[in-house]
Amino acid sequence: MERKTKAQQSLAGKIDKKTKRVLEDSDYSQDSDDQKTNNRNNGIKFDNIGMPDNDSDDDGSFLIGGNQQQMFSKFENKMKQTENSATIPELERELMQALQRDDKPMTVSALNALIWRMGENNKERKLEYLKKKYQLLKDLEQKRMCEEVMSEILRLDPTNATLKVEVIKKHFTSGNVWQGYTEYMRLEALAELRIQEDPHSQETITILSELEQLKYLIQINNAKLNEKGIYNQFKVTGSNINGTVGIGNEDESAEIVHQLPQFNNRKVYDIVLADFHSLVLASGCNCVDPFKDHCKGQELCNGGSVLMGWGFNIHGQVNGIPSDRPVLMPKIVPFFEGKKQVKLIAACRSRSIAITTENEVFEWGFTGEEGQQFQKLYEMPEEIVEVALGTEFNMFLTKNGNIWISGEISQEGENVINTWTGLINLTERMTEQERVKFKKICCGYSHALLIDENQKVYSFGAGLYGQLGLGLDQLKAKWPHPVQDVNDGGDEVLKIACGANFSLCYTDYGIIYYWGMLVPDNFDSIQWLPNFLTISLPKDLTYEQHQSFALTDIKATFREILACDTAGRIYHCDLNYTQTLKPYSQKLQKQIGSYGHKLLLGRSMHLFMQTLINPGQCQLQDIDSEMETLTDKNQVTVKLFDNYGEPHYFDPNLSFEELRHKVPISIVFNQSDNQVQVDYNHFSVYQIKGLREQVQPTKDQKSKDSKPPEDFFSYGINEFNQIKFKINYSVDTDDNSLINIKINPQQDGDFFIHVFIGNYEVQKSPQDVTICKSEEQKRQEMLAQEERERQDKFTEQKRQVKQRKLEHKLKKKNEKEEDKMRQHKLKEEQLQKKREQTEKRALEAVRRVKEAKEKELKVKEEERLMRKECRTGGGFNMARIKKEE
Repeated sequence: MERKTKAQQSLAGKIDKKTKRVLEDSDYSQDSDDQKTNNRNNGIKFDNIGMPDNDSDDDGSFLIGGNQQQMFSKFENKMKQTENSATIPELERELMQALQRDDKPMTVSALNALIWRMGENNKERKLEYLKKKYQLLKDLEQKRMCEEVMSEILRLDPTNATLKVEVIKKHFTSGNVWQGYTEYMRLEALAELRIQEDPHSQETITILSELEQLKYLIQINNAKLNEKGIYNQFKVTGSNINGTVGIGNEDESAEIVHQLPQFNNRKVYDIVLADFHSLVLASGCNCVDPFKDHCKGQELCNGGSVLMGWGFNIHGQVNGIPSDRPVLMPKIVPFFEGKKQVKLIAACRSRSIAITTENEVFEWGFTGEEGQQFQKLYEMPEEIVEVALGTEFNMFLTKNGNIWISGEISQEGENVINTWTGLINLTERMTEQERVKFKKICCGYSHALLIDENQKVYSFGAGLYGQLGLGLDQLKAKWPHPVQDVNDGGDEVLKIACGANFSLCYTDYGIIYYWGMLVPDNFDSIQWLPNFLTISLPKDLTYEQHQSFALTDIKATFREILACDTAGRIYHCDLNYTQTLKPYSQKLQKQIGSYGHKLLLGRSMHLFMQTLINPGQCQLQDIDSEMETLTDKNQVTVKLFDNYGEPHYFDPNLSFEELRHKVPISIVFNQSDNQVQVDYNHFSVYQIKGLREQVQPTKDQKSKDSKPPEDFFSYGINEFNQIKFKINYSVDTDDNSLINIKINPQQDGDFFIHVFIGNYEVQKSPQDVTICKSEEQKRQEMLAQEERERQDKFTEQKRQVKQRKLEHKLKKKNEKEEDKMRQHKLKEEQLQKKREQTEKRALEAVRRVKEAKEKELKVKEEERLMRKECRTGGGFNMARIKKEE
């Protein structure tokens, strides 16, 4: 029996901290892309992968760190023997040996090496090794790395039901119910696909069993998934024939407006309504806040977007699985899950089309070929930005403004166009003088309308019912022709709509034109040239509302027209009974609320969209190059756009407080046009942090009923905002997509003005502006100057008085000091005189004493000599003589 090292014995017991570090270091996901490329090109060098040193029996410890020669002594020796490059068979042998020894770190290292070497070319074998690694990490209880490997497996194999179930449970247990619900619907779609392919396979049975268990989780979280106040981007109403409303049954619901919970907390990228079925391209994530949420994008966030459908499905036009039973509630179309990312969709009658991010076109439903679903028709030669369908033809608008078409349009047995064999570029059929770039398309049953870059309308196709608007002399158009009766009037066409056999357009003059057979099957109603369609406005509109009235959208179908205005009011016309647009049912209008700025119309369904502001597309309108200080007359205007590139409207009656929560606008005045940036990672404009200073409320303002003052925003000076100013903003009454911002700057100078919505700087920002002194400021400055001069004069007078007092005080003080000095000097002189006199008397006394003493000594000496002479008798003194000599 092979003897195990201490390291292997340690692994057999429990994974200590160092082992975890080994496994973390072995995680291939931590390496940079450059490093992975290097490894693939130059052979595996096993950087940053830890493993036990099997040649050492010291203490069973693991070598962690940057010394790769020590960390992989045994494995790298084999690499060196093959000139630093290991082949896949060699790595597989190392993997087998590691498995036999139960050497789990070595197994992870070998698996990483194999996964790297496989790259993206050998998907099946790479998946096999990833699954082995996942199971190994799961045994070692490495949760974080398990999740990373799981994500990689699902990226390569999105149909892996086992891992999908784990992901769903993980989402629900961690509280991410919306992501969990999305994955649940994806698994549900996968089950439908498996049932269609092989209903009796073990995998199908397993998936169905797991779905039944997961339904319990859905029921537990049903209240949270359907709670009131959750963001939902659209509302629907209709007759609900064949389940067209998508509420889970076929009950009559014409007087009820519904929200479909499957789209709660989702962005909607595209919606199409055909006669009796609907398709929605929605986000797989729940990043619905355009100002705060950090979304990775339509293709990446939470697995990418999902295509969902419901309604009549007898030809498979909903999900590609024909059935006599309609799809009663939104379900994910299973074909595209894990295979393709859809970016555009279209539908007409009983067929559907999707365009993927690779510009591939897939068709399903009633395609004319029995049993053929999700046919790949072709790959488009240009990037497609819009697609529209007629009964038997497809029209594509490219990013370059070209029009491509496929299919057939016939009229009285004669082909107007027949391109079943391929695609035709209609733009090339136009002459050089006629050729334009188009920006909008829509289709009826056998005709189409287009808007060019100059906002002019064109028609194309069959015109037997007058739907081309070109008159009786031209009943067909094999390429786009301008509708002269509209274009020659100078109108700019804003909206176009196609009914079955009639056409509509709405212009900037507020006129709705129509032409064609407006009333179904009534040939007497055919209008060969454009005419005006009347609209009946509500009686309670004010004069100002009449003046600013404008439509935001208009749609048409077989026998209906639906429109909405900037205030969200809906107008409807049933062509069987009237040819005038009239206000919508009050009962339905009340239920629709603010969901009335974008419409979709099917043959038995009305859909009302609530659009989102797209801050990155909003535009700062051209501003005056000069502003004045200390006045509210300065104005900056921002044009709002939604996530469909259309103007976004607000109710002009919104208060400043309500509006600032819906559109968080920030302004920065800076002396540079490139120093203000946005923190996209944390979704906060950290450069202008602290600019917003709420005015301190008074005691009265602290009450619940009090409103914030008008100058609620007060901006101060910091390193990015270099002046102090106040702002207030409101919705423009003439154009409800404009926000007027009134600015009251407090100082003059030359600046760049930056405008932000949330954390995004709007387009055409910054703009330079010169802030001049207003007449009011000049007057205030003059008054302030006069006041300063008066204060200076008064201050000078006070200074002079104070100076005089100070000098007088100082003079007195000096005199006092001088007098004191004189007194002191006099005293000093007197003392000096006394000292001199005393000293003189002392010297005199000393002298007298000395003289007296000397006199006394002299007398004494004389007396002594006299006595001596008397004793000697006056004789000769020889000694004295000698002494004298």
